[in-house]
Amino acid sequence: MNTKGTQTGAKLKILLVDDHRLYRDGIEAPLSGVKDLEIVGSVSTGEEALSQYPALKPDVILMDIMMPGMTGIEATRWIKEQCESIKIILVSSQVNKEWVSAGIQAGIDGYLPKDVEKSTLLEAIRTVMAGGRFFTQAITSLVFEDFYNHKKNTFAKGKCDNHKTLTKREMQVLILVASG
Repeated sequence: MNTKGTQTGAKLKILLVDDHRLYRDGIEAPLSGVKDLEIVGSVSTGEEALSQYPALKPDVILMDIMMPGMTGIEATRWIKEQCESIKIILVSSQVNKEWVSAGIQAGIDGYLPKDVEKSTLLEAIRTVMAGGRFFTQAITSLVFEDFYNHKKNTFAKGKCDNHKTLTKREMQVLILVASG
């Protein structure tokens, strides 16, 4: 695997951002036992993430979406504008195509529902650290659902022609999801 932790022997640094302390503790416990990972911080708001990430220097931020004040999507946009190399995985209790789309536009590297297994979380972290993107099957299906329904309706109405049916941004999202 081509990750920072395995190349140099240094641990991958993780920052947890979620307004629920119990959830952050619940993520920290199983990740603490993983040899090549280190939890470098645990904060409850997007504003705290913005103020603390420069000093903590995380490799990956696991970010909730809905928090008091700044949302995880807004915090992601700010952080990515300052430091594009930080990998950000949105973690949410709800899978919603508007949030997935907004997250992709903000520059996320992955999106996970909060009910995933530890192995899926680790796979997501390692995938984004290797330069990839990570979306669960449910999220990929959600994004493609609109695309397929639109195509199906276009063909059913006899509108199958050479006109562009996706916006530029929709095409970018589709390409990102298809690339994993």
